[in-house]
Amino acid sequence: LDFARTKKLKIKPTDLDELATGIHSLNQAKFREEGVELDLNISPGLPHVECDAEMIRSVIMDLVGNALDACSWRDYEEGESGRVVLGVHPGSQNGSVEIVVSDNGGGMTEEVRERIFTPFFSTKEKKGTGMGLAVVARIVSTHEGKTEVESEPGKGATFRVTLPTRGPSLREE
Repeated sequence: LDFARTKKLKIKPTDLDELATGIHSLNQAKFREEGVELDLNISPGLPHVECDAEMIRSVIMDLVGNALDACSWRDYEEGESGRVVLGVHPGSQNGSVEIVVSDNGGGMTEEVRERIFTPFFSTKEKKGTGMGLAVVARIVSTHEGKTEVESEPGKGATFRVTLPTRGPSLREE
């Protein structure tokens, strides 16, 4: 329903450093229980981003949760374990910030990678609805940002969300 519903954005200057740090703290215990390490990598001096903080929080939570699942389902070699890194960095384009979630889980085939942002597509069998990444892509798009993924089977995945610091240009005030 959230996917179909058009929501009015509540745009305000948001400190993504603070947002990511809070998400990291909130998830530490859950990750520890699953035997997966959750690291935080934030570049200093990032500008605030004009965005709907709650929507961007849900984007990061979904990406971090998916990364945990990917690590939890992989069988690691002796001495190796699951690891997820949540990062926030200056974007490659001026006036943008990137949120990066990387994992060393099972990774994805090219075929799966091409379909992950499609509503109702899931590789989680009975656990997922197939809406998480579709909603992520929609929220990011609504903010005039972009969502990219790099992945190979057995090598994990990296999700990169790029947001303009100025926020979306068309806003209802």
